[in-house]
Amino acid sequence: MLIPPSEETYQYLDPHGNFTVEGKEKLLRDTDRYYVDGAETKAAIYTAVCVVKGRINEKIQERSRRAYDKLVEYCASDEFASVAGYDSELIVFPETIPVYMMECEDRKEHPVAGDKPFVYDCINYIDDFYNLYMKMLFYFRRLQLGVTGTDKAEVLKYIKDKRISVFLVARLLSVVPLGDKDKITVELADMYSRENNYSEALFLVSFMEKHCGDFDIAAISEKKAELRKRFS
Repeated sequence: MLIPPSEETYQYLDPHGNFTVEGKEKLLRDTDRYYVDGAETKAAIYTAVCVVKGRINEKIQERSRRAYDKLVEYCASDEFASVAGYDSELIVFPETIPVYMMECEDRKEHPVAGDKPFVYDCINYIDDFYNLYMKMLFYFRRLQLGVTGTDKAEVLKYIKDKRISVFLVARLLSVVPLGDKDKITVELADMYSRENNYSEALFLVSFMEKHCGDFDIAAISEKKAELRKRFS
């Protein structure tokens, strides 16, 4: 269980920003109270987290568009919001929502036989998505550090094996706490291109061009222009 910080320290300081004897004593008293209150509420929070995760898992297991739509609605509910900040899996799970929306839009624009899986088709439970999120974070870090061809093949194999859409790759890359996203984007775009997945490569660079900071945008825009020239 995660405990979100909420206490300010200014109340324990004097007007000059220094701790006083009185401030130290008050801080100790408040700390003791905080842990007592936390112990009393921990069980209730844990139960609420389990209930929310159970509802999410039920919708995933239904394997239907209707259930996935209901899942999106549920993640915007007060019940979800009341406990979302207490658990790592619940914190990252809402990242599936914009991915699902993009996947739905893609199906409307490009209806094909044998529809591609949605993000929720690629997981069985909420913890599966958290594991996927962390795995992709570490793969992104490898690309950031300049891995060899063997490691790059492992990244692509994981994406294929898990049936991860380019929409999910792009969304995760845009939100994970990493630098050098221009370098990672170019590496991934080249990987998609080598697999003849040109539309995926172009989508990735176009998406990241919009969602990267100005300090990252030059190399991404250059790669976008190159892809358009080569595969238009």
